[in-house]
Amino acid sequence: MVLTKMKMMMRIMFCVVALALLVDASKARLHPSIVAQHLLVHDDRPSASPITALNSRDNQDGIIAQISSSGSYADVSTTWTVPAYPIHYAGDQILFYYTELQTNQSDLVMQVVLQFNNGLPGWSISSYYLNSNGYTGTQPAPVSPGDEITGVISRNNNNNMWSILGYVNGALKSSLNVQSSSSSSSVAVRALWTLEAYNVKQCADYPPTNILDATKYIFLDHNNRSVVPSWSHAIVNNDDCTTGANAVGATATITWNSGATVNAGYEGIDYTGGDESVSTASCALECAQKCDRDNSCVGWSYGIASKTSSSSCDPSKVGSCWLKSSIGARSNDSCRVADVKGGEAGIDRSGNDLPGSPLDVGPAGSASTCGAACSEDPDCVGWVFAAESCGGHLCWLKNGYQGTSKDNCRISAVTGTSQIDYIGNDIGGGPVTLPDDATPTQCSERCASTQGCIAWVMVNPLPGCETQNLCWLKSGLGQGGPTVNRCRRAGFAPNYP
Repeated sequence: MVLTKMKMMMRIMFCVVALALLVDASKARLHPSIVAQHLLVHDDRPSASPITALNSRDNQDGIIAQISSSGSYADVSTTWTVPAYPIHYAGDQILFYYTELQTNQSDLVMQVVLQFNNGLPGWSISSYYLNSNGYTGTQPAPVSPGDEITGVISRNNNNNMWSILGYVNGALKSSLNVQSSSSSSSVAVRALWTLEAYNVKQCADYPPTNILDATKYIFLDHNNRSVVPSWSHAIVNNDDCTTGANAVGATATITWNSGATVNAGYEGIDYTGGDESVSTASCALECAQKCDRDNSCVGWSYGIASKTSSSSCDPSKVGSCWLKSSIGARSNDSCRVADVKGGEAGIDRSGNDLPGSPLDVGPAGSASTCGAACSEDPDCVGWVFAAESCGGHLCWLKNGYQGTSKDNCRISAVTGTSQIDYIGNDIGGGPVTLPDDATPTQCSERCASTQGCIAWVMVNPLPGCETQNLCWLKSGLGQGGPTVNRCRRAGFAPNYP
């Protein structure tokens, strides 16, 4: 993390003899990365091992992206927001986002760390320092997506004591103090903002937000005067997930590409009325997950920044998550992503599992996580999720299904294929109008219960499409088969063909 030669030695040790790292911290004299440090502090975590590349992700373990600022600092603070959980929950990926101060000669390293799957499942924070006596870290404190983290590393000029403090939504959750052991360790000369990762096998192991800003950076010197940061020396060690590091003024940014774009809901639409609560969320998927866990929620809306130059969104609404107890009319709104609550509780759909199913979406996963995974797979036309109340975190992706059965431990849905239409052969001569909160599952079930129906077509809730939930039941597929229509979504009856 700091000394190049030591880092190189650590990388070799970590990849070749990882189990040898799980020793008492007092016996270690190398200067490893924070992941190795934490493995030494919390030896219940899995040891690192060489991994197999998947989806173009290389075998790079360690620092993925980093930006640093050199100067003379006595106090550094910054704020960042806990991102959404990764859509792909491998179970053993370990992620770290941290702010750091290093003293002269790098004989004292201090960090406030946001970590995923280290010491606790999901997100947590800890404070750390490394000096000549070894490593010290606090027990992880759990945090949730959308929480605001503030990391403060400061020196008391009266006694040369450094404090390493981690706040969650303004409340102190991790705290360490360390005494400067020499004149060199009483002067901080470098500040860093870093992404570090281990056991990442594919880009979807990263959060779907694809960016994490450390904002409101404040640098003070030993006279408590503000210091302008001097950002430089960006490091990017993994281009397979198009990671990057940059900083301007009081904001340092790390980016990556998880492969997830619109990870939940329909961009550019909103549903009127029915708001039961409003909170913040780091992305649309997190907003959908909040709805999943609220029994009275039937839909949600999430505030985004407009991608069109002709529209301007209220910046105070970006990141807001509205949970709805009722669904009103659908409207076009470039400042929103929205959807109705997906999935039928207590219903299983058998057969036609896609290769790789079931997926383990992790303890933070929900039905919307399973739905998001389906939307990322072009062959997926439905999904089944093991209900959280039954202790499950499994998701089966489907390219069809053979039938339905009652199962209180399952939530399932039919999604069909987006932007596909079948012309003609309408049973009843035209569409059926479904309720505002209807989903493709309801249109599919109409088809399954209608004699002679082999396929269904429904309005795709995209900007510029009909605002009514229209459902066409089909007795045939028409001449030429499917046609492309962005305002339609289509699927087949069970057991067809």
